Amino acid sequence: MQTVIRTPSAEATAEPAAAPPPMAAASAAAGSTDQEKLDVMEAERLRRDAAYVLRDKMAQLANQQATCERNFGVYFSRGGPNGSITGAVFQQSTLGETNAAASRCIARTNAMQQEVGVARAQCAARNCQP
Repeated sequence: MQTVIRTPSAEATAEPAAAPPPMAAASAAAGSTDQEKLDVMEAERLRRDAAYVLRDKMAQLANQQATCERNFGVYFSRGGPNGSITGAVFQQSTLGETNAAASRCIARTNAMQQEVGVARAQCAARNCQP
């Protein structure tokens, strides 16, 4: 699942096309400060959103790594020696399951690391603190 952080809309960042009429100068000055405040609040909200997305992606990555480690513990505890006379021989089916689980975990972890990288780049672009 790819998370996309929104950017300010084109209308909010576009420059006015024409100068305001002279008699509306006082109201335009008040409106521009209101617009500036709105722009600052929008930028702050985007910064917070980017920080939240980065925090959540990092938590998902940590959870994925913990799940993989826990699953490997289960696989290796099941794959103990079979008690044969010739010595400690691991069962082939357990080894195959373990290899398949390792491949899945590596693929998921790599995908999540890429998502964290994208979230870090978006966060850095907005000067947010993770």
